[in-house]
Amino acid sequence: MGTINKPRQTCSSICMKTHGPVTNIH
Repeated sequence: MGTINKPRQTCSSICMKTHGPVTNIH
């Protein structure tokens, strides 16, 4: 819950903006 969570949250934010909440599962 720190460095590993950082990149994961970033991808979720970008993916969500590009695709949507459906990509949140990524």
